Amino acid sequence: MTHDQISLFIIAGILLVGLLGEWLFARTGVPDAVWLIAVGAVLGPVAGLVQAAELQLVAPLLGALTIIIVLFHGGLGLPLDQLVTHAWKASKLAVLTFLGSVGGVALLILGLVRGGVLPAEWTWQLAVLTGLILGGSSSVVVMATLGFAKVENAVAQPLNVESALTDVLVVVCTGVMVDLLLAGHVSATAPLLSVSRSFGVGLLGGTLCGLLLVLFIQPLMRSRHAYIFLLAIMLGLYAATSHFGGSPALAVLAAAVTLGNATMVLRLLGLSTGERKLELSNTSMRLSDFALFIVKSLFFTFIGASLPLAPGPLALGAALGLVLLLVRWPAARLALADANLSAAQRNVAWVALPRGLAAGVMALTPVAAGIPHADLLPAPIFAAIVATILIFAVGFPLARRQGA
Repeated sequence: MTHDQISLFIIAGILLVGLLGEWLFARTGVPDAVWLIAVGAVLGPVAGLVQAAELQLVAPLLGALTIIIVLFHGGLGLPLDQLVTHAWKASKLAVLTFLGSVGGVALLILGLVRGGVLPAEWTWQLAVLTGLILGGSSSVVVMATLGFAKVENAVAQPLNVESALTDVLVVVCTGVMVDLLLAGHVSATAPLLSVSRSFGVGLLGGTLCGLLLVLFIQPLMRSRHAYIFLLAIMLGLYAATSHFGGSPALAVLAAAVTLGNATMVLRLLGLSTGERKLELSNTSMRLSDFALFIVKSLFFTFIGASLPLAPGPLALGAALGLVLLLVRWPAARLALADANLSAAQRNVAWVALPRGLAAGVMALTPVAAGIPHADLLPAPIFAAIVATILIFAVGFPLARRQGA
């Protein structure tokens, strides 16, 4: 059997496992990502059918494509009024969990270095870099799981917005840290200026793109190629924003939210929409669901196939996952203290910590950039991603059943 034939069989198997995973999720509450990661682990470290070197070649493109499709799909489904309502809580949650995660991860690594468990090559710079990479929950897992499980908006919307914001924080802050390490010095003002510029350019570019699309939404609605056209625009927006130093993830999210709330945006601009509600057709939304399913299935299989076999990185990844769970508890309690949530909903917010796409992509960035000893990072980070997804897989149905 040729290599191409084997590849086609593997892709067919991944898609079938993705379908089976969604069916099992509907009946057990266990996220489908778990089964896809398991398949990836069998294909990669266990059977050796997929090699790590081959995966690293496709990782940047697969990562960018997954970010675009996931954030575009999620942004289309974020109502602007609810986004405004939950923005403060979600922002607090995003910032507190991100800072807590960075601090907790860095302290654990430095403590293990001091105790002689980890080698001295784990400098404080690498410890902070690891914390930044693992700083935010995954919009791929959170948005898909909460939407599929029909979690109440009171808790789902803050968590959805938080995951989208922390995806952006992970990408932006990791990129800034890598640039500073390459420059050979870390100043007090450079990170703030870089982050502010990245967020400003991304938000402005994405919003302007969304507004231009909104003005042409009516002819788009009548076209059966609407989603393909919009996806092409998002790909171009992502590339252009990155070229001009902005956050491409934030740009796609801002454009999607603007487009998904076309009726409200036009009314805010003083333009009449008549009796007709402006929204994308069912055909376009089904295509969006299909694209999301494809990239999600491939990405989580990629994560499983990238897992290390060595016990050291696996143990460190498990420890990092537990630290992320512990630091999230006070952050979630504090950020959602004024929200009228039940005990079950608060527990859902606590366990909604799965890392995923952003962490997986950014784990390879320092290695590609040539940061000294950065090759230490990917293995434990991939293990930590799996650990947090497993924690979420076990904790999410338990938290949901508490309120039943």
